[in-house]
Amino acid sequence: MLRLKSIALFTALLITTPQFAQQYQDSNTQNGSNVSQELQSFTTRANQYNSQNTTGSPYLNEEFESGSLINENAVVASNVYLRYNAVHDEFQIKQSPNERVDRVQAIIKAPEVYVKIGDDIFTYVTPGDGVGGYYNILFEGKKINLYKKYSKKFVEGQKSVNMMTGNGPNRVVNESAYYIVNNKGEFTELPKSRNRKFQAIAGDKRNDLRKYASTNNLNINKEEDLIRLVEYYNSKF
Repeated sequence: MLRLKSIALFTALLITTPQFAQQYQDSNTQNGSNVSQELQSFTTRANQYNSQNTTGSPYLNEEFESGSLINENAVVASNVYLRYNAVHDEFQIKQSPNERVDRVQAIIKAPEVYVKIGDDIFTYVTPGDGVGGYYNILFEGKKINLYKKYSKKFVEGQKSVNMMTGNGPNRVVNESAYYIVNNKGEFTELPKSRNRKFQAIAGDKRNDLRKYASTNNLNINKEEDLIRLVEYYNSKF
């Protein structure tokens, strides 16, 4: 279901290595029409969100942000503008910040197509076994990876109990979940319980990992500390 591969090195080279950056620049200097043609193979019509008297945004971030589209180990387009529609689980893309709304497209959903926004890289997982869609890659290791899934929860509005107040609107609210992905591509959602998180990450090494967390004052319920704990597990066990 999931083809695990590391793209962190590729991304680091693209950003930090002058020789690689120059090579990319030389081979990808294209005019606007050529870039559009290249993107046509990786885009489709974007979903239109119908609020239907619902408050809250369907997007992880309302504004489009500068980013890149990566196919396998090649950059399809850089300096494009992207935002994630969590309701429809799709990335929308436009080539300039002032591009008309009716020209906004969606990136095709395929495991080999990655989306990069800032320092965040998203991978698409083909639905199955209770998981699927876009995941933010927080850490990749030789034993386990750490993914984050963003979503939106629909909350039905409350009806007014009297004639003096109006009905409460429907809402969409932010939700997220963390997943451990082993080298077989199997997903385990991290539970809410602190102790069960250690179990899900480290199994019979959970006490060792808990001791490391205590010694280094790490809170497994904080994302930055969770990443450090997953990194430590990969390096020590």
